[in-house]
Amino acid sequence: MARRSLWLGGVFDLIHVGHLHLLEYAASLEDLLVVAVLSDIYVRGYKSQDRPIIGQSQRAKMLASIRFVDFVYITNTSPNTQEALQLLQPSSIVFGEEGDAVRSARRIATVESASPHTKVHFLPRYNEERVSTGDIIRKIRGMLTFDKLLSSTDKKRVSKNIETGVVKLYLTPFNVSFLKREERDCFG
Repeated sequence: MARRSLWLGGVFDLIHVGHLHLLEYAASLEDLLVVAVLSDIYVRGYKSQDRPIIGQSQRAKMLASIRFVDFVYITNTSPNTQEALQLLQPSSIVFGEEGDAVRSARRIATVESASPHTKVHFLPRYNEERVSTGDIIRKIRGMLTFDKLLSSTDKKRVSKNIETGVVKLYLTPFNVSFLKREERDCFG
């Protein structure tokens, strides 16, 4: 008997618990989980020039080491296109649920026309806590700005606008507090 496969694709940059949630769910649906890692060039085309943070080869190696994943390949195209689906004919495909009914319907129609025997599954977003690669990147950037500020001020009391100017940072030798614009005015 032939083994059934589920195919899914993504960037998988800075792998986090949301990715693991998706991979574990996908692996539970069929015999084999095949993951398409979107190439660096492809990612830059639809995310930003700053992405991915981690190169395609390293992302593929990290995914291949996860126990839920059976096969990994790097691609310059979405594995969800008409052409890819006609060629691959997966048993199942999984998409993250994004709350966009029109986009979901379009995805189902594409799969049904290209690969009529392929089952389409939608997985609700991981929601035990908010997590995304973009959030992780923003958090790291904030820490780097904070560390740079600490080293340059020698922990003396300072005030400095951070990025948007909505928040101001006050440092003293013993306390660090982030204040909203209306609160910072109390400190002169």
